[in-house]
Amino acid sequence: MTREIDITDHVFGNLTAIRRTHDTGNKWEFLCSCGTRVIIAKGSVTSGNTKSCGCLRSALMRQTRTKHGEAQKTKEYEAWQSMKARCTRPKNKRYPLYGGRGITVCSAWFNSFEKFLEDMGRAPSKEHSLDRIDVNGNYELSNCRWATKEEQSNNKTNNRVLEYLGQTKTVTQWAGSTGISASMLRDRLFKLNWSVEKSLNTPRRGAA
Repeated sequence: MTREIDITDHVFGNLTAIRRTHDTGNKWEFLCSCGTRVIIAKGSVTSGNTKSCGCLRSALMRQTRTKHGEAQKTKEYEAWQSMKARCTRPKNKRYPLYGGRGITVCSAWFNSFEKFLEDMGRAPSKEHSLDRIDVNGNYELSNCRWATKEEQSNNKTNNRVLEYLGQTKTVTQWAGSTGISASMLRDRLFKLNWSVEKSLNTPRRGAA
């Protein structure tokens, strides 16, 4: 007859064996590190299948719910999701100005919200949103910031993207291809409220 091994005081994960019970099934009473006493089949504990009274699983579930639940409700998580959508989903209404122009999200951010949050930190206020410093650049740490609407407006005014005859370029790029200075184009567009067509096709004074 095989002699049963006494596991009294042996530690298995978060469980310490106290005594064998008189119940059938070779069950033992264990003290969990959380302070709970629980009766579990010896084999389940010694095999490693059970490592606590259940508190470890509960803690993990709480952590998972907190992590993802909190993330999905924050400005930062929404900014991360929106950033990826406008760069990768052709059906997104803003895709033509982002993914359609070749704007991408760096792989570190695309694959991990945690990395995005680590690099960018929390938005300073509710008034701040994700902004690219260079509107022709990609979404990456060196080219992104949290900015207010006013800051973003100034950035967009200087680098506004214009679409004309199937081509999408910034004001600076259009200036280079038309021979009209960027400052003149901005004046026409934003001070005189000229149409894009008129702004791009009206020759400069004195131009041949």
